[in-house]
Amino acid sequence: FELLNEPGDATRPFWRDLQFKAAQAMRAAAPNLAIIVSGGGWSSVDDIVKFEPYDLPNLIYTFHYYNP
Repeated sequence: FELLNEPGDATRPFWRDLQFKAAQAMRAAAPNLAIIVSGGGWSSVDDIVKFEPYDLPNLIYTFHYYNP
């Protein structure tokens, strides 16, 4: 389950906090669910490399890279 595909104009701290709270709630309801998380900035590779990993199990980190 991916929380949001390509979050746009949200700042990194806002998106990180919102995504973490949503992932915690999902984890509480479905402990074995794989959750896909991303950095902000349209899920850019630039944002994910600056992203501090969450302390939650069974996460998949994703990014979008459109340059060749």
